[in-house]
Amino acid sequence: SMGRAAEALGMSQPALTKAVHRLEQQAGLPLFVRNAKGMLPTEAGQAFLQRGRQIWLQYADAMREMQHMRGGQLGRLRVGFSSSVEADLVVDAIRQLVSERPAAQLLLRERLASELVTLLVAGELDLILAPSTDATRKHDLDFLHLYSDQFCVIADAEHRLRRRRSLSLEDISQEQWVLPSRDVFLRQWIDREFARRSVDGPHVRVEAEFGQVSMWPLVRGSPLLTICNVNNLEKARSSGLDALRVADLVANREVGVLTRKGAWCSPLAQRLTQLLKLKVQASGARPRHRRAT
Repeated sequence: SMGRAAEALGMSQPALTKAVHRLEQQAGLPLFVRNAKGMLPTEAGQAFLQRGRQIWLQYADAMREMQHMRGGQLGRLRVGFSSSVEADLVVDAIRQLVSERPAAQLLLRERLASELVTLLVAGELDLILAPSTDATRKHDLDFLHLYSDQFCVIADAEHRLRRRRSLSLEDISQEQWVLPSRDVFLRQWIDREFARRSVDGPHVRVEAEFGQVSMWPLVRGSPLLTICNVNNLEKARSSGLDALRVADLVANREVGVLTRKGAWCSPLAQRLTQLLKLKVQASGARPRHRRAT
């Protein structure tokens, strides 16, 4: 309501009402519709609100830039990273940044990629490390590619399908899975592949926030299937799991640093991005992906 809005802004209700009237007169369009329950933005009001948020984010960027100019290397960096990216890469880069910039403060958030994008667009994060997904591509974001990786289907090493040299989606259509939730890229990809080929499935027995390695004990010694980063296959094999040769279910994805297009990029953010790139290069010139065998 107008009363609660005025209270939140620390101004009187008549003053806020006059301010809204002035905006509507300048815009030449009604920005709100009024009813017994309060006020709702019109289509023009929604567009104006979106512009206002962008202006506020630009103002916040400008203030952070001024604070940096006043404080030199002092600063605060807000970083988000997806739980499905390589944790060692994130930890190593952060460790070096903290060592180089002892006065810097860092806020780290580990979330699903879709949640990270929401926080980034809202100006609550400065950059995120995440895979390129439908959620990231539908926003106006800059994406700096770091590396590509590949995912395959894995099961217990003694699973009956391990003896098959080649499998189709039809061959695994009745199997049960341990998979992440539907707002995770890899789950969306698997669902899409089954639907695209008009195959029944996947039949999800266990759904959890994505954590590949933490789900392995559920799969070991059971008939369940799950997915695994090809770079982790050796670790999976040492845990009693192995890849199934499902030609139709091999996913490639790109992982990189995402920032808001046009946003001010602080020296801390620039340095962390540089460190991430250097860590990728130092990992042995990682190929874009290794094939599951």
